Amino acid sequence: MNVPIEKKGSSISTYTRRLKDEKSVIEGFLAWLKQADLGSNGKLKKAITYIRNREDFLITHLKDDRCGFSNNLNENSIRPMTVGRKNWLFSDLPESAQANTLYLTIVEMTKAYGLNLYKYLNFLFEQRQTRICQMKNSKNRLRGMRV
Repeated sequence: MNVPIEKKGSSISTYTRRLKDEKSVIEGFLAWLKQADLGSNGKLKKAITYIRNREDFLITHLKDDRCGFSNNLNENSIRPMTVGRKNWLFSDLPESAQANTLYLTIVEMTKAYGLNLYKYLNFLFEQRQTRICQMKNSKNRLRGMRV
């Protein structure tokens, strides 16, 4: 079943669409699971037990528009990190690999929340500068208090 992924839209429209298009499929699947013979096949038995134990989470997908049925968007968003991980093995310093990871995390988070990357980075750097100045002022005040 090829279900379109919602990015934006009202919760009400997502909820009604999911109830209309997906509820009967999920209910049919769960009904099939309940009558399925677990048999002696270890892997099938394990898979059916897994779904039966998580039925509430499957139903949550219908009710909450933040829950997607597929995790393809999540997997695609971490792909640069996964590819980069192999490249970072050859980083000169562990700190440079951590810096790359941090930068990619910030980039992917701005994408996920629909933010303007340039404006967000400017905001972060301005806040960092403000915090550094505040820390220096605090240290200077503490020095002045020493006996």
